[in-house]
Amino acid sequence: MKVEIVGDLRAVPAVSNRGRTIVMTNSTRRELLRAVEEISSASPDVRLGQLLVNLAYLARGPSVEAVWDVEDDELLRAAEKHLENLRAGHASVA
Repeated sequence: MKVEIVGDLRAVPAVSNRGRTIVMTNSTRRELLRAVEEISSASPDVRLGQLLVNLAYLARGPSVEAVWDVEDDELLRAAEKHLENLRAGHASVA
């Protein structure tokens, strides 16, 4: 599976349609999507939903709340650490 960034992420508005500030920065979003793409390429047998939930668990621990509460920068750090492990041959799935 390949994740492709379509369009210019800088065009994302600073405020959501409900008036709340958007927490994810454009640079964090780009880095996170690139990391997810690389993990996905390295682990093609892992579905995208599984990958995202597993990254949330790596970032926050295995709890129901992890997926809902995890911050974008936490996901990025978890993805980067997981990529390090994949590159070193220490992990085969997300």
